[in-house]
Amino acid sequence: MTSSAPPLYYPDTFEIEEDDKPSQPPSSRHKREGSRSFFGRFKVGGHRGVIGAQPENSIAAFQKALDSGADTIELDVMLTSDKKAVIMHDDTTDRTTNGKRVVENTSYEDIRRLRLIHNTQETSEKVPTLDEALSFVKKNKLNVVIDVKDHSEEMVNEISRLIIRYSLHDRAIVSSFNPLVPFLIKKADDRILTGITFRRWAWSTLTEDDSVKRHPFYINWLYGVMDTINYYGIISMITPSFLGTEMILANHLDISPKLVSRAFHHGFQVVSWTSNSVAEAKFYRSIKVPLLTDLPEVMNAVKGDE
Repeated sequence: MTSSAPPLYYPDTFEIEEDDKPSQPPSSRHKREGSRSFFGRFKVGGHRGVIGAQPENSIAAFQKALDSGADTIELDVMLTSDKKAVIMHDDTTDRTTNGKRVVENTSYEDIRRLRLIHNTQETSEKVPTLDEALSFVKKNKLNVVIDVKDHSEEMVNEISRLIIRYSLHDRAIVSSFNPLVPFLIKKADDRILTGITFRRWAWSTLTEDDSVKRHPFYINWLYGVMDTINYYGIISMITPSFLGTEMILANHLDISPKLVSRAFHHGFQVVSWTSNSVAEAKFYRSIKVPLLTDLPEVMNAVKGDE
């Protein structure tokens, strides 16, 4: 990062005189107020709870994040075969539970019989539902980042229904690599906050360092082209502007002062995932970038600096 980077602009500095403000419909004013409220609270969030201390995406992990100073939790949602929204990152239960199931082909009742594992050891924790997770968020006055891969009508309707049920329009944000997710969520209820998730080579590589390719060479080349188009769509702010999102959830290796400045100037909030270094986390907080982390020590360090 060089000293020639443009100055940082923060949303709170963009004040318009009352006489110059365009009239806004109630939903537009509500969205602006919800966004300010959400990001006003959001400093540090637990990525899938606290992965190192509890089974990921469990109620115990969310509680550990809360106890460690997090003001926000991030979680992942999948649909079972009977269209129940459960908290699960992978398409299968193999890595995180004591059973081997494909989530979309397995009933909710069967999923609930499984137990989450932590450090290869079986625990008493069950796979939570989105309903249970949002109830926890509401009870503890947290923010929540809901990561979604599936843009099906059933998924969109279930997320929208539960956000409305728990009155979380200013405490929940729905984000995805898939631009159809925020687009369809906004169509279902334009008061719901949304984000676009971003990693430079996400469609063509599997790992953060971009060393593991997703596809055979020629096919991967095409996905690399798609990644390039996606990259310029995001850094130009064309994609988030078209989708009407409030957040750019960017991989911590892809965040620069230029991206942050440009996003703030256009009214978008950049959020970092996943920052597991105290020094990096403090830097992001110095430029008003909220962050997600796996580690309680990072949460404590960020909250301790306030």
